[in-house]
Amino acid sequence: MKKKLLLLFVIAFLDVKAQLPPPPAPADQIEQSDHINLYDVKEIPEKIFSWNIKGLTINGKPDLREIPDKIGNLKALSGFALKDGSVTSLPEEFSTLQNLQHVSINSNEFVEIPKEIFKLKNLENLEFLSYKLDQFPNELGNLVNLKTLKLSKSLYWGGAITSEKQVFKDLILPSSIGKLKKLERLTLQSNNLKKLPSEIGNLENLKVLDMSYNSLEILPPTFSKLKKLESVEIRRNKLNVFPTILYELENLREINLNENNIVNIPSGIGKLKQLEYLSLSGNKLSTPSLLELYKLESLVTLDLNDNQLENLPAGIENLKKLELLSIAGNKISPENMKKLKQLLPKTLIVETKPAY
Repeated sequence: MKKKLLLLFVIAFLDVKAQLPPPPAPADQIEQSDHINLYDVKEIPEKIFSWNIKGLTINGKPDLREIPDKIGNLKALSGFALKDGSVTSLPEEFSTLQNLQHVSINSNEFVEIPKEIFKLKNLENLEFLSYKLDQFPNELGNLVNLKTLKLSKSLYWGGAITSEKQVFKDLILPSSIGKLKKLERLTLQSNNLKKLPSEIGNLENLKVLDMSYNSLEILPPTFSKLKKLESVEIRRNKLNVFPTILYELENLREINLNENNIVNIPSGIGKLKQLEYLSLSGNKLSTPSLLELYKLESLVTLDLNDNQLENLPAGIENLKKLELLSIAGNKISPENMKKLKQLLPKTLIVETKPAY
C-alpha cells in the first residue's frame, strides 16, 4: 500500500513539474524577444540595448549595482521591473522612456524614489518598495496618468523589523497625491504613516485602498469624498473606534480593520447597504458592540476572530445573506455556540483556528 501511495505521489510530482515553465536562460544566452527576463544577474547584457524590447524584468544579484545609460535606447519599452540587486539610482536616460506605462521596483537599497520616474508622463502603474525609503517627494503629483500606485517602506516584509521597540522615521504622504485624479488603486502598506493629507479626498476615481501596517488613529474628514471606493483595508493600525467616516461611502463592498484597538461600532453602519465582507479580527469588541452589525443586510462574510465576545446578541439571524461567520479565539460557551448554529442554519461557522 505504501509503495502504491509513493508511486502515485511521484507521478503527481512529475506531472506538476512537467507543467512548470522552464527556468530563465543565463544572461549570456538570452535571445531576442519582446520581453526580456534577466534572472540572478550581475550586469545587464550589452546586446539587449540594440533590441526592440517592450518589457524588461531584472532580478539582480547583490553585485548588480547600476542600470546602464544605454537603457535610454529602449524607446519601445512599456514595462520595467527591478528586483533585488544593489542599485541605488536610475540613469538620467531612464526619463526619456516615454512609452513606459508600468514600473515596478522592489529593491531595498533605494533611499528615495528616483526623480527620473516622475518625468514619465504616460506611467499608469507604479510599484516602489524599499525599507530604506526616507520620504515621499512632492513630485509624486506629476504622475497624473497613474491608475495604480503602491508605495511601501516594507518594514514588515523587507526584513527591517526585528523588534517592536525599533523606531523608524515616519513617512508623510505629500499633498500632491490629490492631483492623481485617475488613480483607481492605492496601496500604502507598512510606511509608519500617522496621518493622511486632506487632499486624499480628491482621488475621485479611487476604488481600492490599502493602508495596512501603519499608525493611523483617525481618518481625515475629506475621506468621505471617496464615493467610488469599494474596498478599504486599514489592518494593523491604531484605530480605537470604527471610523464613522466610512459610513458615508455607500459603495463600499469590503472593509478590513483587523488588528486595531476597536472597542465600539457607533450607530450608522447600516448605511453601508452594499457591504458584503467585514473583517474585525484581533480587536477588543464585546458582545453589546455588535448590535449595529445586524443592519448590514448584504453581508456575506463576517470575521470576528480574537475579540472579547462571550455571546452574540439577539438579532444575528437578520443577516439573511451571511454565508461565513468566523468567531475563533473568543469566549463563547458551547451552549451559546449551539444556539448560534440554530439561528444560522445555512451559515458556515468557524469556531476554531486551523492548526499549522
